Parts: sequence; C-alpha cells; structure tokens
Amino acid sequence: MNKFLFTLIIYTSLSSSLFAQRATINQLQVDLHKTSDDSIKATLYKDLADVYRPIHIDSAIYYIDSALLIAKKGKVGGDFINKNLI
Repeated sequence: MNKFLFTLIIYTSLSSSLFAQRATINQLQVDLHKTSDDSIKATLYKDLADVYRPIHIDSAIYYIDSALLIAKKGKVGGDFINKNLI
C-alpha cells in the first residue's frame, strides 16, 4: 500500500509539473506569434530555450539559435547578447 501511495504522489507531482511547463511553452509561443518587435521576439526565443533546456535540449538549442540570429542581424538593442544570452 505504501509503495502504491508513493508512486501515486510522484506521478501526480510530475504530471502537474509537466502540465505547468506545457502551459508556459504554449503561452510563450502564442506571444511569439503575436509580436512583430524583434527585441521581444529574441527575448521570447530565449525564454523558450530556458523552459526547454531541462526537458528537450534540441528544442532549447533551436530557440537560442533563433534568438542569436535576430541579435546578430542587429535588430535588437546592442546589449541583448550580453544581458540575455551569456
């Protein structure tokens, strides 16, 4: 009985954590598609990379590369890379 209860508690904890991460990812993606401001886009890409880093490193790399691409094109403030990506 104790093993079942422990398993149930762990499963519930992980499920709620994953649900919260998914909601955060969804909201960041919605915000990303709504904005045309490159500074905001770069920041949202960076935020998505931060959320994905512990759960899906390939996605984190994709999003951080997208943020860097915007920053390198000079479409964001000069300190963006130093403040946000390093």
